[in-house]
Amino acid sequence: MKLKIRNIVEIKVAKSDREFVGIKVLNNKVKITFPIGYRIKEEIIKIDNREKIKSIFNDVKLLMTTIEKFKSELYEAGNNEFNFSSAIFIIEDFIKNGLYNEQVNISKKNTSGKINWKKTILQMQPIFIKGNYLYIETYNYSIYGRQNKVTEIQKYCLSIISKTLGWLYNIHNSYIEYQYIEKKEMMYELITELNKTNEDRKKKLLEQMILFIDGTETSIIGNEEFEIGTLYFDKVWENILRKQIYSINKEIKCYPTTYYYIDKKIENSKLLPDITIQNQNNIIIIDAKYYSIGNLPESSDICKQLFYGQYIMHKNLKCKIKNIFILPQNLDEKITDNKFINIGYANAEHLTEKNRIYIYYIDVKSLLEGNLIMKELLEEIKSI
Repeated sequence: MKLKIRNIVEIKVAKSDREFVGIKVLNNKVKITFPIGYRIKEEIIKIDNREKIKSIFNDVKLLMTTIEKFKSELYEAGNNEFNFSSAIFIIEDFIKNGLYNEQVNISKKNTSGKINWKKTILQMQPIFIKGNYLYIETYNYSIYGRQNKVTEIQKYCLSIISKTLGWLYNIHNSYIEYQYIEKKEMMYELITELNKTNEDRKKKLLEQMILFIDGTETSIIGNEEFEIGTLYFDKVWENILRKQIYSINKEIKCYPTTYYYIDKKIENSKLLPDITIQNQNNIIIIDAKYYSIGNLPESSDICKQLFYGQYIMHKNLKCKIKNIFILPQNLDEKITDNKFINIGYANAEHLTEKNRIYIYYIDVKSLLEGNLIMKELLEEIKSI
């Protein structure tokens, strides 16, 4: 494998909620865009500065595995499919262990190792000494590694991965020679090998190659320009918040609807709040807004949240309603020791204070890292 350092890596943070987030590669230029509010130090990095690349290595892995885990397939038409977490495993296994070798048990004559008595007795002539049969020559078990089709499949995976992520590992492979195998045959070979392999590391590698081939577009390898990421990070943002919150508190089903009455009642589609939970006598309604820094929810968003609050209040008269907007922000440690901050509230004219919708900024990097940030935030909301 040739090692050539020649890429330029540009790093930036998105400014717009409709800006692509992820990795774009064009020829030898790599552009990484982090989501709105993500804390990142560097702006432009050259790949030949390994210390700078190391400084963003974990950030890139965090970003891409998050997108892979939380993106909504309904919104992703047109983007390249790429199984990032499997790609990371495959290239890191290669760096550590080299190419895949199948271990094969064979029997060789007069070698070290355990004796294969069955083959020795059938094929070798013993001598008789002092009432005992003695085999001067024996067949012995010998384990050796040999490359097979799985190795070619591994090379194929590495050819894609080195092109897309080689800059991250200081590996640029101008060309990896491999024998192409059709996808169906690749999957068959990998599954067959997996079923007869007992070594844990190799089993894991085979499983990850299966996932990679199944979840990656083969057309990537022939393109000079491609992207791995999402245009819809707002859905990723919403899904992260929803999963983390619902892991702490159970969801409340709240689907109000509007209707017409023209000779008969005609209902519209049900409205779906982003996140609704109950904690003791508090019902918390959360709207996840992936907005550019400085932008706040519009009047239509405020009215919708107020409507949800009124609807739930009538259904749960004994509960206290807590209405929340959550927006992305880079909460530098110089600003606050917390990973979230309340900046104020929204309301509508002539409504009382109990209708307030509290606005919170939350640190994007801390949220992606899965810290205890959400548990702490919910505890603060309960005390409002």
